[in-house]
Amino acid sequence: EAHTHNTRLITLELPQTWTMKGPIANVLVRATVQEEAKGEGESSEVKVVRPYNPLSAEEGSSDVQLLVKKYDAAKMGTKLHDLQAGDLVEVKGPNQQWTFVEGKYWEYGMVAGGTGITPLIQAAEYILQHDTAKVTMLTFNKTHDDILLRERLAKLQATSNGRFKVFHVVEQGADLPSGEIEGKADDPEILGKLLPEPNPGVMVMVCGPRPMTGVVAGPKTKDMKQGEVGGVLKSLGYWTAQVWKV
Repeated sequence: EAHTHNTRLITLELPQTWTMKGPIANVLVRATVQEEAKGEGESSEVKVVRPYNPLSAEEGSSDVQLLVKKYDAAKMGTKLHDLQAGDLVEVKGPNQQWTFVEGKYWEYGMVAGGTGITPLIQAAEYILQHDTAKVTMLTFNKTHDDILLRERLAKLQATSNGRFKVFHVVEQGADLPSGEIEGKADDPEILGKLLPEPNPGVMVMVCGPRPMTGVVAGPKTKDMKQGEVGGVLKSLGYWTAQVWKV
């Protein structure tokens, strides 16, 4: 199902029910793709594996839905966008990335860049259903037309009894509708105004392209551990224990 000009919602039927207990988790998708041989004008089949975060973290389902962006020359993105009903790919998981603890925080801030929204909507929906905490989500995209899961987020906000707020920030825009702001993720004024203030009851979660994550929260370590908080969040007073980089 087409979602935006370069993303699709893809539903994969599983051979057994989804067993994940809470967010955040991903699955590994493996598929056979065509790879051109350098200088020979021929192609060969190779196996490619990529991680994806399903949109839901609720167990018991017999399928998972992925939001997949197709980049130029992306083998897996092209393969998944070209799938037809009945085609097969291999799926392994779920693989737990973060463990939710009920009641640990009274408010969550979430900063999502592009398809980095997928693990965060997993977490947001789960928290709203299984906890009493509030959630504020900021999405960052190039333009209004690039905003992902707009209707799903609007519905989540409308049915949350004030516990969920979403703000869409776009780099380019004119006459933006309510709830959308022009700006970038490196703007401390935007993050400082919209995110919950730093205190022990707040957790801020960040997911997006690696450069964006680094600007907002500081980079992960070389071995992909959390590392110290940095970037805009550090300048705003958040400390390492209350920032989590997906």
